[in-house]
Amino acid sequence: MAVAAESESLGQRVEAAKKERGELADRKQRLAAGAGNYNRDTVLALERIRERLPDAGVQVLCDLVEPVSEEWQGAIEGYMDGARFNLIVKPDWEARTIDFLQSWGARSKVVQGKRCLERADQSRVPGTSIIHELRTDHPIARAYLIEQFGSVVKVADSEELRRTPRGLTKDGKGSGAMTMFICERRDFVLGRKARERALQRTTEMLEAADKDIGELESSQGTLKGFRELLTTLKEPTFDAQPLAQHGGDLDATRRSLSQLDLTEVEQLRAELARLEELIRVHELAIEAAKETVTLAKQRITTAEGVIERINGGRDARLQERENQIRRLKYLCEANSEKTYTVMAQEVDDLIASQTYEVPAVQTRLSHLRAQPEKLLGDVREMLAEYNAAVRSDERFQSALPHLTDAPSFDPYYGPLVLLGRSVSMLHNELESIGLYNNRAKVEEAERSFHDVFTKQFCVEIKSKVDEGVRMLRQLNIELEKLKFGTDRFNIDWSKWEPEFQEYYGFFSAVAELADSPEAVDLFGETELSPKHIEVRDRLVKLLLDQDQDRAGRELLRIADYRNYRRYEIWNDSDSGGRIALSTWGTGSGGQLETPAYIVRAAVVTNRLRLFDKGASLKLLVSDESFSRMDEPRARAVLRYLRDSMGLQLVSAMPTKHAGALRPEFDREFSFSRMNVPDNGEIDFVSECDERIFKKDRMREVWEAQRQEVREQAKLLFEAAELEEVTGAAK
Repeated sequence: MAVAAESESLGQRVEAAKKERGELADRKQRLAAGAGNYNRDTVLALERIRERLPDAGVQVLCDLVEPVSEEWQGAIEGYMDGARFNLIVKPDWEARTIDFLQSWGARSKVVQGKRCLERADQSRVPGTSIIHELRTDHPIARAYLIEQFGSVVKVADSEELRRTPRGLTKDGKGSGAMTMFICERRDFVLGRKARERALQRTTEMLEAADKDIGELESSQGTLKGFRELLTTLKEPTFDAQPLAQHGGDLDATRRSLSQLDLTEVEQLRAELARLEELIRVHELAIEAAKETVTLAKQRITTAEGVIERINGGRDARLQERENQIRRLKYLCEANSEKTYTVMAQEVDDLIASQTYEVPAVQTRLSHLRAQPEKLLGDVREMLAEYNAAVRSDERFQSALPHLTDAPSFDPYYGPLVLLGRSVSMLHNELESIGLYNNRAKVEEAERSFHDVFTKQFCVEIKSKVDEGVRMLRQLNIELEKLKFGTDRFNIDWSKWEPEFQEYYGFFSAVAELADSPEAVDLFGETELSPKHIEVRDRLVKLLLDQDQDRAGRELLRIADYRNYRRYEIWNDSDSGGRIALSTWGTGSGGQLETPAYIVRAAVVTNRLRLFDKGASLKLLVSDESFSRMDEPRARAVLRYLRDSMGLQLVSAMPTKHAGALRPEFDREFSFSRMNVPDNGEIDFVSECDERIFKKDRMREVWEAQRQEVREQAKLLFEAAELEEVTGAAK
């Protein structure tokens, strides 16, 4: 009974030690992955929240805070106590998180992040506050420390502490709530160094636990062998009754022999014959049994050969097993998240459970052997893509070696583990700090994009289109004041370009939404029609297009308000006729150029406020003037601009085209360019010649010249007519 009780006690101690080793292995894995040395409640809460509420982004306060120095760390951590393990989630998930914790009786606490952000005021924190000994970039963690511990100040001794509402001494005495107390020394959990020390301490405890388990299992094996020996022992017995019985049998036999009757010899002979026959039958059976034994010996020999072959292969397999164990130990040393004894125990438990099938295990093994090389290639590609896309200070410097003669995956495992730790560390930093700040920046950029897209793109283009229409109306008002002979001109813009009419309709709907007092979210649940949503998506696609040149040209085309309508200039005469310039004339003699000058004049008068009261600039400058007009029409336009509108006209034209129009101008500037000899200094010289015209005299000269040309033409015509008549008479 004592042996059984001791065996049961040893079994319980082994199970308890293995359970403790499993907990230490889990803690070591968490610490190696960059997590903190949490208490049990926090570990369980984190696992369940990340499983059920993955979007909450749960984090622990101690992971987000770094101590400035170790001088005050012990006292501060003792004062904070359980607050170090408070959970921080996204503000929108705080209520759902605490409800979830209550549903299964958790004791963890959730920080009121949104309220802390609203109330935290750094300016109210004393200069001697303990939070100056802590550093964090996480907004919610910083706000929580300000609100909860910002008023706790550092004091020198107990005398000063008793006069301080909330204070802390370096040796761990604190005050608060009108009391003074001793802050219990806790395991450090704030900062990276604390996590490294916790990892080292956990590793040592795990090694000690492995040693204890080995000793307990050895004792358990010894005790088990002792129990097996005890079961083989039997208690000796000394019973004389069988001897007395055999003695009685012997006396009876002697008495029978003395009374033997020889007349029974015949009967004995018959019995002998029967026994001899029985012996013969038994001999035959013995021969058959010998043959069976021979066959059995042959099978035994064959089995012994198989056993010998198995024993020979067993040594090789045992050697391979030892090699694989050494590999596994090496890999566990390279990756501190893994523990050899725990993994070996998992393998033993799997073998003992006998819940596996050998073919399935072999298939799984083949698949796993092919995975490392494939995944290593994927890691190389992703690492190259990442390093090419990020800033130089965000790149991973740890490189993966390229080994052409590597016999196995082992040489790559260590660098991969280091790379994984770097990735995890960067991910944790981004998750705790960068992603939160980036989220705020993205939300701000999104609001800015909505504002720019709504007010500076959609509304601005609509305003430009409407402004263009207002300008055309003003031009028509100016054109009503301008009359060229019997003709008047006006501009028509009533017809839309179908494509741009869709854009204008969308811009108008956006402008109506922008005028509403509520915030506008064109990409959320808005009152846009399906047609407008299609236009919106088309514009957004252009804004996000990778081909920026093509998208920029298309957006500039959409932003040009002049493309939205079809324009026409109508010619209205006093006779009641009305014709569109797009269908009027052939362009000969400057038919289409005349209305263009009239419209330009209207633009000038509108912009220079020619018909408004007050001072105005009455100047029109034209280049390549009247190049397509005949002489009478050009003179008529010049006189209209000069005499009817009172404009000062400056025209640029080639000298060869200026002769007939000179009488209409007062002054001429002739510019000529002359080549110079190659002197290494200049290529040409420009000269200007100014002439002041006597218009009356020039008109007389031109009129005399015209009259002379007419007379010569008349004489030539009459001579030609006379020759035709004479030739006909002959």
